Amino acid sequence: MTALALASPPAGPLEQALALTLELRGCVEAGDFAGAAELESARRALLEEFFATRPAAVELPRSVELLREIVAANDALVGLADHLQRALAREVETIATGRRAVRAYGGALR
Repeated sequence: MTALALASPPAGPLEQALALTLELRGCVEAGDFAGAAELESARRALLEEFFATRPAAVELPRSVELLREIVAANDALVGLADHLQRALAREVETIATGRRAVRAYGGALR
C-alpha cells in the first residue's frame, strides 16, 4: 500500500460509484459490454447503499459535488450509447443493402 493510500480516507460509496462510472465508459468505448454490465451492477449497489441512509450535514457539499459528477458522467455515457447505437444502425443498414443487391444481381444473372 502506498503512503498516499495510507493517508487517504477510505472512499465512500459515491467516490467508488464515480470511479466505476469512469471505468464503465472505458468498457463501453472498448466494446466490452459484458464488463460494462458488471460494473453497472456494482455501481448501482453503491448508489443504493448511499441513498439507504441520510448523510451527515457536513458531508452534503461533497456528496452533492460527487452526485453532479456522476450525473455528468452518466450524460456522457448516454451520449456515447446513442452514438454507438446510430453507428450500429448504419452498419446494419449497409449490410441489408448489400444483401438486397446480391439478391437482385443474383436473380438477374440466372
